[in-house]
Amino acid sequence: MILQQMPPGQGRRLLSLFLAGDRAGVEALVAEELKTGTVCFHWSIVQGMHITGTKTPFDCLTHLSQSKLEGILQHIRGDVLLTEGEDDHLFPVRHMYRIMDELVCAHSVTARMFTAREGAEHHCQVGNTGLAREEIVRWLSRFHPQTAEQRSAVSTG
Repeated sequence: MILQQMPPGQGRRLLSLFLAGDRAGVEALVAEELKTGTVCFHWSIVQGMHITGTKTPFDCLTHLSQSKLEGILQHIRGDVLLTEGEDDHLFPVRHMYRIMDELVCAHSVTARMFTAREGAEHHCQVGNTGLAREEIVRWLSRFHPQTAEQRSAVSTG
């Protein structure tokens, strides 16, 4: 996801430095890119360090490189809701379809693609997060009907 936010060639350069274990090179390249790069790159680094609990970009990349879905998805047996924005800057649409294909033992898989027409095409449906929340509640109410009843009581009362 971080590599996608870099200019052509820079992502490969960062990956090469990282795979070589060149901490100083990774830190220097990221620092350079933070000065001149996009807001999306900056957010990816800052958010990545936040969610991984790491203090440096190199440590963040190390942590993220150890987090994979390979070998896990086929063991999920519950009901799954996947959401995606059609113009997500972090995860391409094909990522959602790949996950759907690998959820072979899930009880059910529901996928919801949010569109620009709905104003929810970005990562985490930024621009129309209310629509995403409504979709999640609607999905949950299929399994917990009292959720829908409680929501109706709150909105009418």
